[in-house]
Amino acid sequence: MTRYGGMFALVVAAFAVVIFLFGMVTLPPAKSSVKSLERSKKNELVIRGAFHVHSNESDGSGSLEDIAEAAAQANLDFVILTDHGDGTRQTDRSKYQSGVLCINAVELSTTGGHLIALDLQKTPYPLGGEPSDVAEDVTRLGGMGIVAHPESVRAELRWDDWSATFEGMEWLNADSQWRDEGITRLTQALFHYLFRPPETIASLFDRPIKNLDRWDSLTKNKQVVGLAGSDAHARIGIWPRRSDENIKSIIRFPSYEQTFKALTIRVQINEPLVGNAVSDAEVLFRGIRAGRIYTIIDASGDVQKFTFTARSGSVTTGMGGRLKSDGTVTIDANIENASVETRIVLLKDGGILAVEQGSNLTYTTATYSGVFRVEGWLKGKFETPPIPWLVSNPIYVGDYDDKSAINVVRDNVKISGTLVEDADMTNWVIEKDPESQVSVRSFDPLHPSMLQLDYKLSKRKAKSAYAAVVHSVIVNAAKHDRIVFSGRSDRPMRLAVQLRLSAESSIERWQRSVYLDESFREITVYFDQMKPIGQTNIKRFRLMDVRALLFVIDTLNTRTGTPGAVSLKNVRMVGKQ
Repeated sequence: MTRYGGMFALVVAAFAVVIFLFGMVTLPPAKSSVKSLERSKKNELVIRGAFHVHSNESDGSGSLEDIAEAAAQANLDFVILTDHGDGTRQTDRSKYQSGVLCINAVELSTTGGHLIALDLQKTPYPLGGEPSDVAEDVTRLGGMGIVAHPESVRAELRWDDWSATFEGMEWLNADSQWRDEGITRLTQALFHYLFRPPETIASLFDRPIKNLDRWDSLTKNKQVVGLAGSDAHARIGIWPRRSDENIKSIIRFPSYEQTFKALTIRVQINEPLVGNAVSDAEVLFRGIRAGRIYTIIDASGDVQKFTFTARSGSVTTGMGGRLKSDGTVTIDANIENASVETRIVLLKDGGILAVEQGSNLTYTTATYSGVFRVEGWLKGKFETPPIPWLVSNPIYVGDYDDKSAINVVRDNVKISGTLVEDADMTNWVIEKDPESQVSVRSFDPLHPSMLQLDYKLSKRKAKSAYAAVVHSVIVNAAKHDRIVFSGRSDRPMRLAVQLRLSAESSIERWQRSVYLDESFREITVYFDQMKPIGQTNIKRFRLMDVRALLFVIDTLNTRTGTPGAVSLKNVRMVGKQ
């Protein structure tokens, strides 16, 4: 080796040592020194698990067996898998695998973000479309809708309809947290992960201010369960969605096990698990639906026991509960084995009400109403303002008026024009793709304003399959504000009600989907509820541009290859008095 070559090698070695030392010095803080957690013991009423996990049934890298083994290594009691789908696939029954209760949910895609459907049985039609429609369907079908990664940096994943009828939301999503970091920070994290994996994952967490503010705002009007989602995939890079083969992963990073060790949810159950997966899953669902749940960032430190109650007079309630106040409310919060660095923070309606150092907080306030929750902060952990180490669900105090089901009050109306009068259906025309089948007929000769649409969507061209019945608008739409009709179908489904605009308009069609089943019911679709199909630069369409009304069946909410029938009557546009 030449003299200069030796000097160059020495410089490179010195540089590598400096980089190594810098990486070691900047390692994220080690987990607080507390007793290590073990799997929950029999008869315990708080169980520990992970929510929002993907397997190789969608875009994760591991099988159910892989995930269960990782969960067992992380001492979890349960794991909730949330592979992507539309609800029509029969999910596997809950089962114990490697001693872990494994539960299947589904992550649904909408036009405005993703919704996780928990405790949902196989659906009679595909769920998709507008967020409000998907959330409505999940609720109708008995599931619990939980908004996933609501403030994702990826616009297509970000939830955009906060008036929808969901029951829960992720206040934190682990997969979203690293996506706003720069390449330097992520490179540093790769090095740190080799030495302190869970702490490194948690070190990328920022306080999700928008999520927490949104949650606090929502809970003033309705009960919304908050929880953290692991959103674990155990893969790095870009992989295709599952086809006939399982996803092939080169690097499982961050691993399921280390993600499970970074954060967990704890659910307070009202009866012990007995080892029967189906009945134990129902016990877990009841705890989550009731809001008896809190989140722990385990990479900061374990929590052996957490209690949070509110009492007024002789009545006491816990997380998710409602309490009628006699004018004075006493809040008690306790984090067993908390260090002296712990701060217990009590919030009311989103604002900090009290802060107490150590493991106990007791606070009495004169109030008849309010929404209270608790955060646990650890001094010097990761950032300021701190990412909460512990986050409880709220206790609701007062004569609580759940406004989640209140409908918008509309003006009185009168019928201004009828679109369907002709018994021979001459004003209705059929539109469809070349291979789908559709016909229109009057199904009741005594009532000429009734028609039936018989259809069967093409399987061979499933992506573009559709069937529609179209009527040219024969009244001035500008004088109206809604479409009213009665409808039914031979099975539960969703039907798209669309308006087609004139060619010179900047958007071709706007729509609103509606639910139909075997019973006739009157349906109202307001123009201001309709959304554009595709991208648009305008907020609202011009009513004078409306040229046709369409009733459309497509693959968004209908299976291909299966025949069906939709019946419509008394279709009309209605205007204000």
